[in-house]
Amino acid sequence: MNKVTDLTKVKIINFFKSDILDFTKIPDETARKALSKHGVIDTSIITNKENRKAYKDLLLAVVLIGKPYTCRSTSKALDYVFKLPDFFNTLGACFSDIDTDELKEVFKNYCLTNHLAKDMQKIIVSCQYAVLEYRDKRTGFDRDFWDSSIIKITSERLNLSTPFYSMNFRLIKNVENREYVKLYIKHLLGHTEMAYSTIYNYFSILNQFCKHVKETSLTDVTKKDVLAYVHKKSKKSTDIINRFLNILSDFYKYMGVKQLLENPSPVTKDMLLRPEYKTINNTVDEYVTDQIFKKLHKAPFKYILMFLVSYCCGTRVSDICQLQKNCLYYDGDGGYYIEFACQKMQKPLRNLIPKALYELIEEQIKIINSLKYEEEYLFPSETKENHPYNAQTFRNNFKKLCIEWGIKNVDGSLYNYTTHSYRHNSIGSLPKLQCADCNYSKSCFRTSRITDDFKLC
Repeated sequence: MNKVTDLTKVKIINFFKSDILDFTKIPDETARKALSKHGVIDTSIITNKENRKAYKDLLLAVVLIGKPYTCRSTSKALDYVFKLPDFFNTLGACFSDIDTDELKEVFKNYCLTNHLAKDMQKIIVSCQYAVLEYRDKRTGFDRDFWDSSIIKITSERLNLSTPFYSMNFRLIKNVENREYVKLYIKHLLGHTEMAYSTIYNYFSILNQFCKHVKETSLTDVTKKDVLAYVHKKSKKSTDIINRFLNILSDFYKYMGVKQLLENPSPVTKDMLLRPEYKTINNTVDEYVTDQIFKKLHKAPFKYILMFLVSYCCGTRVSDICQLQKNCLYYDGDGGYYIEFACQKMQKPLRNLIPKALYELIEEQIKIINSLKYEEEYLFPSETKENHPYNAQTFRNNFKKLCIEWGIKNVDGSLYNYTTHSYRHNSIGSLPKLQCADCNYSKSCFRTSRITDDFKLC
């Protein structure tokens, strides 16, 4: 932060020392333009001095650190923040110390009693976290909220087609357990090559387990506690339960190595459930894919390609979204390939594809090259340059298309499109497309297998 910014920060903090806040006079041009519409806020109506300070710190968090919302946010949520003084005045306990579950319930009742907008109920926990975040003077991994400014890992470990989820360790209410989990997650970030999405999954499971053991220290957890947790998850599949147990086991191994565990690990091998070996039944029936191919020409061109790559290669949709425009490879001997930067395996993989699909992707590359800027992705984001298309957006939109087209299962029920099921179809689907003589003309993908607009041999 430069000296001018430092000086502005001091002026802003001094501005908030007054109980009467006139936002047309806040000493920062950006904040003044954005917040002057809120006029004068009289915080003196909050009789409890601690809660008055908490409300001012909430406003300071908005202006100085952009939490829970930036001062330039156009969301209604920011407007709601400026309507909170009366609520803060109703609190008997200190705002920042109230249990989050209790705070949600109290604020919900307040909103209902005062006939306030239903969506206003959603902001209060974020507001509490913003106050705590603003007051937290610790740095780096010592803090309780880790975002991308703290978590720095290589791009190979990030899935750019999905949002980056910050880690909020305040969800773990027992402070001792919170610190243990922070140590372990920091270890995974710094001393393993795990993908960030996997590490976030570990964090989520440990957070769930900490909620289960409540105030019990993780170092005092018994085998009985773990079994009780497994029992709560009994409706989950065997694979998911075993994953929970393996993650807990790995956590306690780390605790042991760091000499933080005096007792034996409460997770033992005999807890693992016997795997259920079942025939894979989540492949997509040809009856379904035939219907999709007949309607596929109606989809946006990029969705046609994304579906076909998934169908031919069985690739994760997140890897498809991250395809770069230099992904094609021809071996000079009739072999056409597409290369993925596989995020899970952290290495490039090359898949054989039909010539027809190769040529369609060449058309997409021409489209991307015609953009007014230099774009690196084959399927770029619609809102951000040089950023991949959002995987969940594709899933949701293609699912809607399948419903719109009336795609049915063999039993007559509506087909529920899931991208993962195509991972089991790729071996059988490739030969069908390999001999296709396909051409893309206007809005039609044509070969000779199915009549009308979409055909495969």
